[in-house]
Formats: sequence, structure tokens, C-alpha cells
Amino acid sequence: MGQPLPLLNMATLLRIYRQCTRRLILFGLDGTLIQQEKVIAHLKNFQDFQGHTLAPPPAALHCLRALCADPLNVVFVISGRSAADMEACLGNVDGLGLAAELGFVQRRPGDSQWTQQRQLTAAQANWHELAKPVLDRFTTRTNGAYLRWQESAALWCYQNADPDFGRFQAHQLTLALRERLRGAGICVSNSMAKGQVEVRVAGVNKGAIADEILRTTERLAPVDFVLCVGDDDDDEYMLSAVTARSVCADMCERLRHRLFTVTVGNKACSHANFVVQNSRDVLGILETLRTAAS
Repeated sequence: MGQPLPLLNMATLLRIYRQCTRRLILFGLDGTLIQQEKVIAHLKNFQDFQGHTLAPPPAALHCLRALCADPLNVVFVISGRSAADMEACLGNVDGLGLAAELGFVQRRPGDSQWTQQRQLTAAQANWHELAKPVLDRFTTRTNGAYLRWQESAALWCYQNADPDFGRFQAHQLTLALRERLRGAGICVSNSMAKGQVEVRVAGVNKGAIADEILRTTERLAPVDFVLCVGDDDDDEYMLSAVTARSVCADMCERLRHRLFTVTVGNKACSHANFVVQNSRDVLGILETLRTAAS
């Protein structure tokens, strides 16, 4: 905290990557593999990714295919998008693992079916019915706001609303939802940076799924290289969980100097140990590793 992170050294990354025989690679999607400016513009144009998917650039997809073709690699993309949208933009990359809705559902490398990672409690099972009247009321009263529904979450988006009124309504909606969903095992948060109020099943985050992926991969064969790259607050859970798991007694020595947690863009505070400036640099990481794979 408060200290500038060192830039990721591509030559060091490549050298250590080539030395290792069991590699886990985790990426975020929006803002990481895809430029955040393009994500925001896409949302303003289409409001919902569903039916109008925004995919990573062709060069990134080409590199992902090369990495996934290497039998020494386990590669996952973890996103807050729906399973249908991730299938549309990344489903044709053979061998790529996908985790949607921050990990609520996932499709493991080589699988064709999506699986739900956790069972909802009785209190959580009817959260849609509890939240919908409140969300609909605020959507009707806020010009420019719209809803995006998922299995484990609902996003009330106000990027296109009047800035002052949108922020005011978001604050009031957050209070109303927290009162309505008290004791239901549901988290409600308001991100002014993203311009959305998020209603989500408690305990669903990128950290939980990243930890599960690392533990599952480790059970099959010892992991001796981890690369984890993300850009926003949701990705910080992923970076933190991977770091915490890597210092366990059975992994600590093996992953010493072989753990690369990378945040995209400078931040005042991050769980990463390296930084790159933007998603173009993330593409540089992919191209660097592809040269080793080829």
C-alpha cells in the first residue's frame, strides 16, 4: 500500500515460464484481455452483452489457443459475465477453462458442460423474487438506467442516467435492497466507478473460484508456476486468494519466485506483486508466452 509496484519484466517471466512443467494461468476478461474503453463503449451501445458479445482481439485469441494447446498449461478466464456470453466470445478456444458470474458457474478445460460451483441456501433461493420489485421500481423512476440479470446476480446500471440523479438513486436503491434482502445471504454494493449497483449471492467472488482452481490443479499434479492477471476490484479477490494459497507449506518453496500476480494499471493499493500499464501490455504477456509455446 502506497508503494509503486514494479513493472512486470517480460524476460524474467519468459525465462521462468520455460523452466516450469506445471503451469496455472488465470486472466480476467473486461479491462484485462479487452481494453476497458471498448468495454464501456460497448455497454453504452448495447446495454447488455447478451446477443452482442464483445470478444478479445484476434491476436489475444490466437495466443490463448497456443497456450491451451501446451499440455503443461492450465488456462482459465474468470469474468463477471454470464456463461452464455463467455461461451459466445471464448467458447471456441479449445482447452480453455471458463468461470462466469465471478465463478458461480464454470466450464473446466476439455468439458462441454457448465457446472454450478455452489448450492444456494433456502434463504438465497428466492432472492430474485424479493429483489425484482425494488429494482423494477427504481429502473422505472430513473431515465437511462437498465437491469442485467444473471443466475447469481443482478446489475442495476446507471452509466447512462443523469450523473447526479443516477448517483442519488443508486444510493437510495442500495439502502432499499439491503433492507429488503436482510438475512437472505445476499450482498448489495454500489460502484460509482462502474456506474452500477450489484446484487449478488454472498460468497461468490473471483477469489473463491481462483482458490478452487488452484487447489484442483494442484491435486492432479504439483504446480510450479502461477500467473494471475486482473485489473479491477473484483480481480483483487483473485490476486489475493492466489497469493494466500501459494504460501501454504506444500506450495511455498515450489512457487518461490515463480508466482506472478499482475494488476493492470497503477493503483494506490493492490494485492499484486507486479503491474502492467494497460490491456495492450497484457497482450504483450500473451505473445511473450506464445513464443515459448511455439
